[in-house]
Amino acid sequence: MKVQIECRTAHQNDLDTIAQVWHDSAASSDASPGVVPLAEFRARINIELADAWTLTVALVEGQIVGLLALKIADGVLDQLFVLPSAQRKGVGSLLLKQAMDAMPAGFTLRTASMNTGARSFYERMGLTLVSEGHHPRQGYPICWYGWNVR
Repeated sequence: MKVQIECRTAHQNDLDTIAQVWHDSAASSDASPGVVPLAEFRARINIELADAWTLTVALVEGQIVGLLALKIADGVLDQLFVLPSAQRKGVGSLLLKQAMDAMPAGFTLRTASMNTGARSFYERMGLTLVSEGHHPRQGYPICWYGWNVR
């Protein structure tokens, strides 16, 4: 049976749940170099929303299971996270397609180099490795991927 997934713009009353989804998803990734406390995720959401984030949520049976944060003016997919229990059910693909629709001229994103699950997903979805480097704040190795960028 196929899961029904709904995407919509995040509401103010979603922000605590979004922080929890972000935290839990980051903590479960195969590349987590150490996840910051939940309160830091929540505080960052407010900062990023004030600085032009476009925030979309994915819902299954009315529950938020994924998030997509875009910096459209910069052509950046800043965050894409799906709860572990909702992965491999089309949620990430749907959110990534939302990013493609919102930024048809292309975008870049970064992920931890050792996050093989995310890297494999992006490559399956047609993104290409653009460059490698280090996280600007935490210093661990990262990969930059691009979609429709020249």
